[in-house]
Amino acid sequence: TATQKRLGSAGDAVKSAKLWINIDHHPSNPGYGDLICVDPAAPATGQILFELLKAEQLPIDRAIAENLYVAISTDTGSFQYSNTTARTFEIAGALVRAGVDVGLVSQQLYQSYPRRRIELLRALLGTMRFDAEGKVASFSLSLQGAAELGAQPEDNEGLIDHLRAIEGVIVAAFFEELPDGNVRVSLRP
Repeated sequence: TATQKRLGSAGDAVKSAKLWINIDHHPSNPGYGDLICVDPAAPATGQILFELLKAEQLPIDRAIAENLYVAISTDTGSFQYSNTTARTFEIAGALVRAGVDVGLVSQQLYQSYPRRRIELLRALLGTMRFDAEGKVASFSLSLQGAAELGAQPEDNEGLIDHLRAIEGVIVAAFFEELPDGNVRVSLRP
């Protein structure tokens, strides 16, 4: 994860681990852990993991291939972001050859959202605003709003992409109130 806080409840399960390995592609990663591999040039953490597994000549079975494919697909916005490379597609092809059912994985990832996620999107769009002559779009989520909707932390993954998709918008921002009183700001160019 980019930060330890993003581990959520899994953080409690792994906090007693003797060795922390931090593999990521976010330039904002603070470099926590004992072994650190952060490559901001990589389009996806799954791509870094694939290259590490191949370099160590470790096997990639169907389950591993599916997890790597999901990691790459989500980090690249379904292979849409500009940092997606030919190598990213080569790796995706290798993962498909290893047994990934692209249709099934895509359906599970992108076409089976819980209703609360769509209700969250509706609420967020109600807070949408435009600044800088329409070049900056943003929306926000308060703690109260999240609680009223029963929103889970994973429900907001990718919702900022709806703002990014608006013609003329060059920066999208998502402001989310956190339980500690801080506000997390997610930005997407």
